[in-house]
Amino acid sequence: MVWLEKTDLGGYEEGGKISYANFLRFSRSVGEPLPRYMKLGTILAILVFLLVAVVHILRLVGDWDVVINGVVIPKWTSILGVLITGGLAFLLWRET
Repeated sequence: MVWLEKTDLGGYEEGGKISYANFLRFSRSVGEPLPRYMKLGTILAILVFLLVAVVHILRLVGDWDVVINGVVIPKWTSILGVLITGGLAFLLWRET
């Protein structure tokens, strides 16, 4: 672990009493949030949800029919699909 010490000029140098992690945490102005980075799994989940939402939008815009076992699935299910998957993607994005 790297320890930093405050110098006379207001900077920090190695060998002091504050850890680098605490330096990063306390060197920002009060109230400024720390940067947050998304994990790879979260990014992939957002992309999958967005891909499914885009396919539902394409089904609504284009004249695509979905037939499962001889039954035509109504178009309103794609509206639900866009709202649910798009909403989940948005909520995941906002959470991180």
